[in-house]
Amino acid sequence: MQKEWVIGVSIGLMFVLSIIVFSHTSEANSYTGNFVMPRLCSGGPNQQGTCPQGQLCNAARNGLCKKALEPGKAQQPEKKVKYGLNSMSPFTADDLFRSGDREELLIGTQLNSSNAFGNTLQDNQVDGLLDTTLKINNNNYRFHEEILLSSGFYNGSTVETGLTFDRSEEWKERAFVQIPANSFGYRFKFDEPLRSGEYLSDAYYTNPIILPFLGKFLKIKRTDADSINTNLVEKQVLNAGNGAVVYINGIRTVVTLRGTSGSHADIQMQVSGRNPIQRLTIDQRTEKTFVFPSINITVWVENIIDQDGTRNDQVTLYIGTDKTQIYHSGDPFIGEDSLDPIYTWNLKNLNTPNPTMEVKNAVSINNWDETENPLVKHALYPGDYLCLPNNYACLIFEKINQEDKDFQKYTIKTDVVRTLSDENNDRSKRQTRVIEFKAVGKRDEGLFAAGLYTDSILITVNNSGLRLYRKELGSEYLPFNSISTTRASFNLQHFDSSVLVDVAWSKLTGKGNITLMSSGNTNPSTDGSVTIYFENSTQGITYLGHSDSDRVNANDIRYNNLGTLFDISGKEENLRTKNGAIISDPKFNSKSDQFMISIPRNVNNYRAYLRVARPRDSLPITT
Repeated sequence: MQKEWVIGVSIGLMFVLSIIVFSHTSEANSYTGNFVMPRLCSGGPNQQGTCPQGQLCNAARNGLCKKALEPGKAQQPEKKVKYGLNSMSPFTADDLFRSGDREELLIGTQLNSSNAFGNTLQDNQVDGLLDTTLKINNNNYRFHEEILLSSGFYNGSTVETGLTFDRSEEWKERAFVQIPANSFGYRFKFDEPLRSGEYLSDAYYTNPIILPFLGKFLKIKRTDADSINTNLVEKQVLNAGNGAVVYINGIRTVVTLRGTSGSHADIQMQVSGRNPIQRLTIDQRTEKTFVFPSINITVWVENIIDQDGTRNDQVTLYIGTDKTQIYHSGDPFIGEDSLDPIYTWNLKNLNTPNPTMEVKNAVSINNWDETENPLVKHALYPGDYLCLPNNYACLIFEKINQEDKDFQKYTIKTDVVRTLSDENNDRSKRQTRVIEFKAVGKRDEGLFAAGLYTDSILITVNNSGLRLYRKELGSEYLPFNSISTTRASFNLQHFDSSVLVDVAWSKLTGKGNITLMSSGNTNPSTDGSVTIYFENSTQGITYLGHSDSDRVNANDIRYNNLGTLFDISGKEENLRTKNGAIISDPKFNSKSDQFMISIPRNVNNYRAYLRVARPRDSLPITT
């Protein structure tokens, strides 16, 4: 009697412990056990409800008990990719995403160009994309998946700054990726023609065609040339006694295979909430529906294996809602907003041996304040990512390769009075009003002229012509160029950056331009250059621009984009050039007759690091 009592208690404790252990596991996709159901709960969000002591019911996760947060301890962000356009912060790209195709692109580069990602990416470039076979009726067909970066007749996605894109000051100094409609998407592609009788249009309700698509499975019941009757289903391969946790329309569902007999499968299902467990027997290649108060769930059965002894029984299930929908080419993809979808279908030739099945972005993501869809608030900034439906694969803007904190700032000021000498120890020194270039925070470096470094250079004009002075060791300014009636030059020098400063002046008109260009360029009409207008007066150079006042005039400062000069004098925010240089608030500084610019360590290698990859938390797909 005592022995039996001990055995009974031991079995009871083992049963209780098995429930506790299961209820504390993380959200796994499957579990092994003797039909033990995970712990569900009822009650409001963050209330104990029916949960054990120290746990709370989390309605946001469909009635699961979770450990209560310790008092005073901050909630840690979940290391999980979200749908739409989101920031990776506080994580890195390697924290959230697998290896993929990574490119380092200059500003202005088109993503689908041959020196970038190209038009399409496949499994040899993006880890986790499929390149395998599937069966339609009795025939196997090879297929593969592609990430699309080609826009067809549209302009493709590009890396931009406000100055290179549309000159809007609202972009400020941001670099970004602008994504026109139809330039980012997904393609399912057969590698061989389908046989007659096995076209997608030959699918029927009692003989559906099931395809892997964007990390889920499409159960296709009918099609015509450019429309499809389908729904998304989850695939699970279960052994007898094993269960799987799936989410159908956000509802947590536990499906268990109790066993098989011949061509029949004994399936058990429970959904979260106070719903009874249900069991149905489903035949091979047929479908039945589990009816619950909150949802109806269909199960299609394939590949029943009935071995001697229940332990070796196995079945393949496709699980989804009982609702299918007809989608035409151009319609919102499954689950998208019906009025302002992020992605839409592109369906063609579904009644032929070579069908087209694609999903592409419907919204143009090329604004600092997007309003079409709340999941996409602006263009892709550094640290942001944009995912395809089901978060299957994402375009990630990892970072810019040069940080602003490492830039060198320069000021250009007028109405500055300096003492000039024609030679060392010149006793006939004189004071005059000049334009002064200054490397902020530097001493005897930052500027390069006539073979020597300095931190300050002066521009002067008089009746004889244009002359430039360089600050020598100490505080004496000496000329470094011969008097010119038209042109002189020097360089802004910061690590590998050498920005040519070309000073052009007309003795006849008393007017001139200062143009800042990239290393190796000597033509002021260079793409990406900045031109500043100045005038001389009887009192010397007393102002930048067209007037001696706090008023900003048109064309005081111009930016060259692809050969066209754009007036940026009135812009009230910081702006970034194609080479990464930051122009500080032109309007504010112009009123003080000064210009400020900061340059990166290498103006010829200012690059955006982009990646196309699948999330780390995504699951492998098997056909």
